Amino acid sequence: TYDLAIKVLDGIIAEQQRKEKWLLQKANILLKANRLPAAYSCYAQCLQAIEALPKRYQVTDLVKERKAAATSAMSDIQSKTNHKNEQ
Repeated sequence: TYDLAIKVLDGIIAEQQRKEKWLLQKANILLKANRLPAAYSCYAQCLQAIEALPKRYQVTDLVKERKAAATSAMSDIQSKTNHKNEQ
């Protein structure tokens, strides 16, 4: 279930020094569970974790991909929530 996966990821996130990978995975699960506010918040935490990394890590392709994925997902969530509010 989504709740179990989130609980497992919360444990991993608490233990890891680098959290961006795990925050992105958690946010993706929250998105699949249609928990949009929680997913948006988790994507934002992912971006904050990326911004806290030393620059030498921020410029790697993998971290850039994670940043782009989080940013894109946040934009999609904003579009969905704005569309719902307009109806």
